[in-house]
Amino acid sequence: MHFTYLQDDIRVNDKLTANIGLRYEYASPMTEASNALTWRCRNIPAHTPPLPANFVKPSIMDYPFIDG
Repeated sequence: MHFTYLQDDIRVNDKLTANIGLRYEYASPMTEASNALTWRCRNIPAHTPPLPANFVKPSIMDYPFIDG
């Protein structure tokens, strides 16, 4: 991981100063020598069963707390 941050104060006039910053981040992907790195959430089954034939996708109107 590489991180760089630059910051400078620029005085525009006697009453205005601009504080400007720039940040650059690079995070390389995780790798392993034998390329065997893996991750799986144990709470999610490896196989998800198909949806039932009578499944109806909910509409935005089904949620009264959302102002549509």
